[in-house]
Amino acid sequence: MINLISLQSKRTITRQYWLRIGIVGSSIVCGFCLLGIILMVPSYILTVEKEKVAIARAEELHASKDFQENKELGDIVVKTKKQLDAFNQLQQKYISDAVTPILEQVTAKKGKIRLQEISYQTNEEKMSTIKIKGIATSRNELLDFVGMLKADTTFSRVDVPVSSFVQNIDSTFEIVLVIAQETL
Repeated sequence: MINLISLQSKRTITRQYWLRIGIVGSSIVCGFCLLGIILMVPSYILTVEKEKVAIARAEELHASKDFQENKELGDIVVKTKKQLDAFNQLQQKYISDAVTPILEQVTAKKGKIRLQEISYQTNEEKMSTIKIKGIATSRNELLDFVGMLKADTTFSRVDVPVSSFVQNIDSTFEIVLVIAQETL
């Protein structure tokens, strides 16, 4: 069959076809959005009502006598927590000041001393100690490291058990450093 429609008419019909497809698709999408909004309205209303009830209940609790008594206790707890936080920040500064020389000396050893654990303790006599556990590649490296720690004025005492020097290669060690009171 001979095509009786001109090329211009074909373009117009194709354009109108795709325009209608777009309009129908957009209408379907808008319809689903509208349906979704309509279906969400009941849950929104329920949420708003529950929020109002919760706010009313919270106001009742705040107005009660028990809450006022607990509020005073809560204020004391908050004040104490602030004081402890300030003390902990101060103590953290001293700890970092004491640990920095150790880390600098380990860095200077360039892998010959490997630290496995560093712990910090304070006892009743206000003595602060740092316990270091690690591995030294040789006994001489461990002796040098202990010598550097003893020369550091940050520490008043450096305790190294003799058992740390038994092995000649890959010596595991445990050193207890007492931080000098002048540094604290």
